[in-house]
Amino acid sequence: MASFFTSICMAQPRGADGDDFLYHVVAGDTLSDIAERYTSGSNNWRLLQQKNQVDDTLALPIGKLLKIPFAMIPVSDDKATIQHVKGNATINGNLAHANEPIHAGDTIITSDNGFLTVQLSDHSTISIPPNSTVLVQQLNRFTKAPLTDSILKLEAGSVESRVAPDARGVGRFEVHTPTAVTGVRGTTLRVHHQTNTDHSITEVVSGQAHLHTRNNTQHTLGIQHAAVTNPTGQVVATTRLLPAPLLEQADPDRTRSPLIIHPVTGAQQYLVQVSLDQEGANIVSREWIDVSPYPLRSYANGPHYVWVRAVDEYGVMGDDAQLHYTGLLGVISRNGQGVLTDYGLPLALTQY
Repeated sequence: MASFFTSICMAQPRGADGDDFLYHVVAGDTLSDIAERYTSGSNNWRLLQQKNQVDDTLALPIGKLLKIPFAMIPVSDDKATIQHVKGNATINGNLAHANEPIHAGDTIITSDNGFLTVQLSDHSTISIPPNSTVLVQQLNRFTKAPLTDSILKLEAGSVESRVAPDARGVGRFEVHTPTAVTGVRGTTLRVHHQTNTDHSITEVVSGQAHLHTRNNTQHTLGIQHAAVTNPTGQVVATTRLLPAPLLEQADPDRTRSPLIIHPVTGAQQYLVQVSLDQEGANIVSREWIDVSPYPLRSYANGPHYVWVRAVDEYGVMGDDAQLHYTGLLGVISRNGQGVLTDYGLPLALTQY
């Protein structure tokens, strides 16, 4: 099956391939320097020479892909931090709270109204939408370089990650499902596992990802492409992400006029999410709809951002469209506190 490729940034670590860390040689690199930078010492250059079949250790070809065994790379325990939580989300069975640390071995579960976003020490973010179960299998940091080494096990639902946003490169970031392992190489990535069909979906929004399936086949996915894997590990479909839909409000002169979603060819339905931040990390609402208009609701005072994706016949989600609107002020009680509905949401003036 054909693979999809993106251009490779030559000046960065490139993630993982199985048990090996990948590094692209840049001008001036020597095996001794690379060994000193990532492994326990410069004297490991001979092992790197042998593994990578390098003839001239002082004249490495620029752009050459070197494999460095993770077993040679010293690491220390790392931790992540909960950046955002909404609704019912738990860590090891206990209610999750903002700024709470996440460690290797923790299990994150979101209910049908739960949202949670985790930030790694390299500023990578992992958003976990409702009805998801994620085991944090590994959470390490390279001792000698500012890179993380993280493995997530997605048992149900979805994870949406933005990896290495500071453009320093990727150590290892993998998402394991029952049917495939997705390794990230500087990527905005979504991975879904459908427990009703035991199918997994990998969507690459930006960057590149490597897919290693249960039946031991490998595929490279480039920007704006996706793969669907069945229970045996067979890739049953590769497809391009649907484009972002055109959004507009029914009455632009009204702040919260209903949202109109212009149809996208090939779309079976649309995913509509609302966040309180421009990056889309602090999600507060997630709904699947077939047709618009869609009512724009207030979940807090101030800026709101609605994100809409078209979803194709395979369940692959397309590129996001975004529209900004302002939440209405809520009703304030005599003691200065906001009045909430039975669902814990601010009571808008129009509801009073």
